[in-house]
Amino acid sequence: IIRSSFIRVHRFHQPRGSTIHNSRRYRPSGVTTDRPQRVVAVLLLVGRYHHPVARKQSSRMATAAAASAATTTVSSGALPQQLQGPDPAVMEAVNRGNAVVFFDVVLGGGKEDKSGGSPLGRIKLELFVKDCPKTCENFRQFCTGEYTSSQFNQQPAGYKGSTFHRIIKDFMIQGGDFINGDGTGKLSIYGPSFPDENFTHKHDGPGILSAANSGPNSNGCQFFITCKKADWLDGKHCVFGRVLDAESMLTVRKCEAVPVSGGQNKPRMPVRISQCGEL
Repeated sequence: IIRSSFIRVHRFHQPRGSTIHNSRRYRPSGVTTDRPQRVVAVLLLVGRYHHPVARKQSSRMATAAAASAATTTVSSGALPQQLQGPDPAVMEAVNRGNAVVFFDVVLGGGKEDKSGGSPLGRIKLELFVKDCPKTCENFRQFCTGEYTSSQFNQQPAGYKGSTFHRIIKDFMIQGGDFINGDGTGKLSIYGPSFPDENFTHKHDGPGILSAANSGPNSNGCQFFITCKKADWLDGKHCVFGRVLDAESMLTVRKCEAVPVSGGQNKPRMPVRISQCGEL
């Protein structure tokens, strides 16, 4: 098709008596061409015939073919992410009156600038705003960086760049200590700590988001996400959210699988929150 299009459209200005053709009027596509014409057509296909009109026509045809292919791809396949619209799971959570936040998690990376690392995925978390508004707001502001304090020179403080400092397989992953990074730091948007809000929700399966503490009424910035049912924690830790979807839970499982060392169950490589915010 490409060869015959070139032959029909273009007129090669060869002198009369040439072996390519004997007149300036081109032969119709139904007429059998001789060997030299086929050679010219092949040269056109491989880009070695540098006739200016042929090059211009070839460029137009390539542009049209690319545009057609792009249109076909969009119409027949899945839409690009930016054209798919809001995540249905997120919209359902918001319609329930809850908030949704996220962690982008990486394995490894620099210690100085807290950059780099191998992406593990995104954890989306639904916060039970209607049931635990105070605990959820504390967590949400540390996700978005809205909280500022003289302790941090009025700079945004929160979970970005912090790590999951404690991982126990078949139990939970714990993080949120952006102060000391080892589980000893404590801070809340209400002060050093704040009381247990309630124990309405239970640790009844994997993917439960709960507040870590050092005893009754000592909640701060630390949290944990369960990897299985942990009902012995009911009445001791305030459950205020859950992992939103299966893809997010897969990221939690990747974190859970990171090797640890020592009695503190510290990951051998940092499992770090590279980015976080609210959806």
